[in-house]
Amino acid sequence: MKRWDFVSFLSSCLLLASFFLPNYLNFRNSRISSPQALSVQDCFGALFWWGFAAIALLFVFSFIKKNNQVLNAVTGLFAGIFMGLLFYWVARSPDHIPYQVSGNARISLGAGFILTIVALNCVMIKCNQFIKISWLRMLVGGTGWLCVAIFLVTGQLDTYSIMKEYLGVKNQFWRDAWHHLVLSLTVLLTSVLVGLPLGYWCFKSSLTDKIMLVGLNITETIPAMALFAVLRIPFSALGNHFAFLKDLGIGGYGIAPAFGALFLYALYLIIHNVRAAFLSIDGNYIENAYAMGMTSRGVFWKVRMPMALPIILSGIRIAFISTLIGAALASYVGGGGLGVYIVNGINSLAMDMLLLGVIPIFVMTIVADYLLRFLINHSFPKRGVAGHDCVTGGM
Repeated sequence: MKRWDFVSFLSSCLLLASFFLPNYLNFRNSRISSPQALSVQDCFGALFWWGFAAIALLFVFSFIKKNNQVLNAVTGLFAGIFMGLLFYWVARSPDHIPYQVSGNARISLGAGFILTIVALNCVMIKCNQFIKISWLRMLVGGTGWLCVAIFLVTGQLDTYSIMKEYLGVKNQFWRDAWHHLVLSLTVLLTSVLVGLPLGYWCFKSSLTDKIMLVGLNITETIPAMALFAVLRIPFSALGNHFAFLKDLGIGGYGIAPAFGALFLYALYLIIHNVRAAFLSIDGNYIENAYAMGMTSRGVFWKVRMPMALPIILSGIRIAFISTLIGAALASYVGGGGLGVYIVNGINSLAMDMLLLGVIPIFVMTIVADYLLRFLINHSFPKRGVAGHDCVTGGM
């Protein structure tokens, strides 16, 4: 029996309502000028009626498509293409607004536009649930954002406030993004090299387990900002007492305290998940392996490690995501990275500068999470999804 898709219908209603919010976009003639709220009619001019017609058509599709695969694919593709065109139309809105426009004019997103994008993505996600063909699901889910990416690369979205901020610091931005990624990968690699043997040692020795986990649990309870600040004290003392460490850049301000704090948080996740991975192995498998005449080394490499590896890799995935996010705080102690834009945005009350740091970190975490999940699930297709039985933590 075909069901009525209430979620898509409700999303279309929200989409329709968003077109009538007074604060659809915000316009400023310069970075420091006061924002002017714009309605959809102000932004799009004559294109408003084309947009309204598209929403009305999407509204009808959402009502009649139910769980039909073809209609869901058409509705999802239509929503994606419409979203891409909306981003383009918004970038062209200075041509239609009833204000004097300068060369530094910029557009920032208002509540109406954000609600529109959220509603369109809800429609696409819901449509994908009724599509069984994998490549068609990818097409429906990615068409809209592919259109946005094309407009972005070709410079069609340069009137957005965040793009104005980006163009002003373009070269430095990519250096900071690279630094952010390298710092996160270095922390992850170091924590894996240290955490794997320590996690297995905790599994084998109850005394080590108690001592190690007490220390790590205490570290985990310390707020991230406090830990970054506290670690400045020992690193500052080391840099002051040993000249060669100071020459290497180790001190109370810089990369050292940032690396130390991120390392401790990642180490907590790695050790916990390695320990949990080995504890999850059924003892009957180990007994059978020894009964077959395998040595302890053979049992470890041929039985324990293959069975524990999916959970260990999932723990590494969680640690990497946590480190990518936590590295944003490194700038508070001079560690650099994309957190610089977040701090500058907060200090200057510039939302677009703040988003210039937040959005790339968000994209990094989404891409890293997807790639690592894909790797784990395709490497161990019979062992369940990535993240199963994992220990998680936060900063």
